[in-house]
Amino acid sequence: MTLTKEVQTCIDACNACASICHECAKACDDMGGMDGCSKLCRDCGTACEQHSNSLGRGDNSKAATCIAACDACAVECEKGADHMDVCKRCADACRKCADACRKAEAAKV
Repeated sequence: MTLTKEVQTCIDACNACASICHECAKACDDMGGMDGCSKLCRDCGTACEQHSNSLGRGDNSKAATCIAACDACAVECEKGADHMDVCKRCADACRKCADACRKAEAAKV
């Protein structure tokens, strides 16, 4: 199977997002009092990993879950962005991932 540019961009964005989401979750756990952000980051990281893996097999069925998780995580992480750089980076990665996944979905994988 040949991956289109849109699909490869989505896979790369998912992998980057998953990585920063797990980093952000740990930082929020370490800080304490940020359980909502931590949970959303973990959920988002998992959704991104699953979507990336399925896309690699030509399956785009997890796109909606990934996009929804990224949208929710970006909103939550933006709340902590003023006092934690990792939250800002996570929100940015989530928005970038959701956008890339929407484009890949529109390309009819």
